[in-house]
Amino acid sequence: MGCEPFSFLLGEKFGENGVCSYICEQYFPIMPESRYMDREARIARYAKALGHPARVAILRFLAAQEHCFFGEIHEVLPISKATVSQHLKELKEAGLIQGEILPPKVRYCINRTNWEEARMLMADFFRETAGCGGDDAGRPCCG
Repeated sequence: MGCEPFSFLLGEKFGENGVCSYICEQYFPIMPESRYMDREARIARYAKALGHPARVAILRFLAAQEHCFFGEIHEVLPISKATVSQHLKELKEAGLIQGEILPPKVRYCINRTNWEEARMLMADFFRETAGCGGDDAGRPCCG
């Protein structure tokens, strides 16, 4: 398996002198590239979209209703219109929301299909990695 699919994890410097290949072989030996790389990429896309408190607040607001207009979102969040617009763009690019232009307004709603996919992918990820945070006595795994 080549290291190209893992460049987003390992960075460019790992491609030098075969270091990337060694790391890939050591840490990703059983991952069928086509199945798992797509899954990890989708998890990462959704996680990135959830990586800012304003975007989480926007999603929480949208999830509580069928749809709303840009102005309604701006009214409930203590941030500028330009910032709301940028966060909506990020959420839209991740596929978590969708917008419909109804001149002169834009109506937004949760993309229910991708929302459910994100929920399931994240739940599976946390379930699969449940044992990674230490032991039952509350001791950290590295301590």
